[in-house]
Amino acid sequence: MSQTSFLNSTKNILIITSGGDAPGMNASLVSLIHELMDSNFNVFVGIEGLLGLYNNLIEPIKNKHIFDVYFKEQGTIIKTSRFIKLNVNDEKTQVIKKNLLEHNIHKIIILGGQGSMQAGLVLTDLGFEVYGILHTIDNDFNQTQMCIGASSATHFNQQLLTCLNYTAKAHNAFSLVEIMGHQCPWLVNNSIGQLKPILTLTNQDPKYSVDQVIDLVKTKITLAKEYDPLIIVQELIYDQQWYEALKKAFAQKLHQTLRVTILNYLQRGAPVIDFDLQLAKDSASVLVDFIINKNEIENTSNMYVVVNKNDIKPQVIKFND
Repeated sequence: MSQTSFLNSTKNILIITSGGDAPGMNASLVSLIHELMDSNFNVFVGIEGLLGLYNNLIEPIKNKHIFDVYFKEQGTIIKTSRFIKLNVNDEKTQVIKKNLLEHNIHKIIILGGQGSMQAGLVLTDLGFEVYGILHTIDNDFNQTQMCIGASSATHFNQQLLTCLNYTAKAHNAFSLVEIMGHQCPWLVNNSIGQLKPILTLTNQDPKYSVDQVIDLVKTKITLAKEYDPLIIVQELIYDQQWYEALKKAFAQKLHQTLRVTILNYLQRGAPVIDFDLQLAKDSASVLVDFIINKNEIENTSNMYVVVNKNDIKPQVIKFND
């Protein structure tokens, strides 16, 4: 047994941040550490997410204030990573199980998005108690109203789009901006704010050819009384080659300059707004209270996640695949 293990294994609990980074992960981490240690849990953190569990990068927390200074900062202080899709029969997954048991850890809290929660289900199948707090800028979990990080990314995107809109107008140009969201258009639609893009393309729309987009823009220019020279595009629909072809078509057919900006990881590093800070604190409090009382009220073989709906206090529900 590892020297970092504690005698009372029922009070040992591990926290990891997993998958894509999201604003507010540090707020959740700090809040969880305080709530758990105040409730006499032995808290561990996994460095670099699931990859860190595979590499046995598991450290005990001895001072609950160790990460307090990072509470409002973006960029998870305990790092994150992409890892293989877990499978109970996979060798790397079994290594993760072995490493956790060496530290006498049976309870795990995962801070992450859909893929990380799916990994949590596999860890549940391996016999661990697994809990999740949803952190993703995509806001693509249909059982919750707002994932931690989504509001911060949206607020930041609105600022970036406003800046690009001003400079596009100043140069009599158009600006195409690609926004994240994976397979969900929520981030794109909510990042627009009060702007009036000449065109918005998400995975809910047909996949247009370059010529079709040119025709759409021509029509909008003719019909729209007021518009902003922005084309907002959801990621994973069009590639760089398509963007280059569209730029050439703008120059040749519209006699206009089109500039392409891919926001990419700027969104993940968005400053954390107060809404996400408070949601992180509230979610941590609700989850720890649930864990303390779980054995009395819920089946221990299920995985549970914190959700929020209609601006009410977060609640814990069973996570379904």
